[in-house]
Amino acid sequence: MTDERREIVRREPAPDGLLLLDKERGPTSADIVRKVSRMLPRKTRIGHAGTLDPDATGLLVLMIGGATKLSNVIMDLPKRYDAVFRFGVETDTYDTTGTVVRERDVGGLTEQQIRAVLPEFTGRILQTPPRYSAVKVKGRRAYELARRGEEPPLQPRETMVYKLDLISFSPPEARFFVVCGKGMYLRGLAHDIGQRLGVGACTAELRRLGIGSLEPTISTRDLTPENWREQIRDGSIIFRDQPVFRLKSRGALSLRRGLPIRADDFLERPREPVGLRTGVLDETGKLIAVAVIGYGGALLERRILLPL
Repeated sequence: MTDERREIVRREPAPDGLLLLDKERGPTSADIVRKVSRMLPRKTRIGHAGTLDPDATGLLVLMIGGATKLSNVIMDLPKRYDAVFRFGVETDTYDTTGTVVRERDVGGLTEQQIRAVLPEFTGRILQTPPRYSAVKVKGRRAYELARRGEEPPLQPRETMVYKLDLISFSPPEARFFVVCGKGMYLRGLAHDIGQRLGVGACTAELRRLGIGSLEPTISTRDLTPENWREQIRDGSIIFRDQPVFRLKSRGALSLRRGLPIRADDFLERPREPVGLRTGVLDETGKLIAVAVIGYGGALLERRILLPL
């Protein structure tokens, strides 16, 4: 592509949607956002849903244009991880990039001992975020205070671990499959399990496999100014495994104008499960709003993504 053609393409509006990137080890999530932003038309809104540590790999969801309004929806979805914990080593960052603060012998640690404590870390649990985290403390990031030698006064927060399976154990490392909710720090989980076993632990490897039904479609290295458009997925992909509202063109227009929607404006109108947050699609299958299913198929708490 010539420089002239590339400039013309950059002036074309970006489609609203998601980039499902496979992040490599090294760059921060913000680094990836900046890299992709330089490929997009000027003034295009862009953000990411769920930070990955620099040393972590896997799915990083970038939201483009109107899809930036989907941030909370994506953040609320369960996240799947492949994680390797290294027992016998404690660091100040709770991962292998930090400074080692304590080492202990794990010669007596068994797979059975690890499995025995996992139920304590499954379900709804309280977790204190790591000192080196993006949690805000009195307007400052915790990692900023930690880097200055201060001890951030972090409070335990409730989070959810849906699944915590031990896949293999080859001392001193164990591989886990983890499904968790928002706010969970896998580094913190490794640290807490290590403390419970009395040997300490930190994360050695971390890969995000998916978020909800979303999985990576292209690596950050392979994304280019020439192919990024074809990689954008419509936001409806978030709701592909659940019932959705689908509107005729007249109903979609009424919704975007804030007008009442008639019963015959619906192509699909789920009536259950009541309380489920789901997508509102137009005739073409494009996501135009997010809403909650009410009794009788009512559209509640609607949030318009693509206003007129």
